[in-house]
Amino acid sequence: MTTLGIFHLGAGTRDLCAELLNTKTGYDKPVPPKAYAKIKRTVARLNLVRVQIAEVEDELNKMIALGKKADPTTIEGLAATLVRVKGIGMVDATLLASEAYIRDFRNRRQLGNWAGLTSAPWSSGSMDRDQGITKTGPARVRSHLIQMAWRWLLHQPESKLSLWYRERTKDGQGRNRKKLIVALARKLLVALWQFATRGVIPEGAIVQ
Repeated sequence: MTTLGIFHLGAGTRDLCAELLNTKTGYDKPVPPKAYAKIKRTVARLNLVRVQIAEVEDELNKMIALGKKADPTTIEGLAATLVRVKGIGMVDATLLASEAYIRDFRNRRQLGNWAGLTSAPWSSGSMDRDQGITKTGPARVRSHLIQMAWRWLLHQPESKLSLWYRERTKDGQGRNRKKLIVALARKLLVALWQFATRGVIPEGAIVQ
């Protein structure tokens, strides 16, 4: 609307379309019909998105309430528990619950091996080197965990995991950051597993 010289109205204006009918442009003329129609369509899409966001937030709040008394032996219960952690959304929680945490893992290493996030050392004679991670597990879960790790740094900056990452990447080297975000993803996978199945809150994390 600024292109029309209208600066006092915006997306947050109540009854925007009605206001535009009584508003003149910067050229002291009514809003052109085509411009008005375009704005009206945009407002309709925006209102739909707002309704959908409200529905998602309501569903999330219900899951959080359920999570405080959820059954950790079911996918629904595991997911409801996970969304209590700030920064973990319904997609994250459902993926982890249905793909990983519903399985019977005996320890953290077994879980990390399943996800393909453990290191793959290579040895030949006197030469030893790290070939990166094994990548033996489901690629979809692994890539999603890495995205979650980046978001964890944003939503849980004071957690022990975030502090661990920042301490090891303070030199600012990009290659080191990428390597360590994979390590953080593995640690996050284990930490959330312990929370979902045993109620152990990740140290320093915000939980509702």
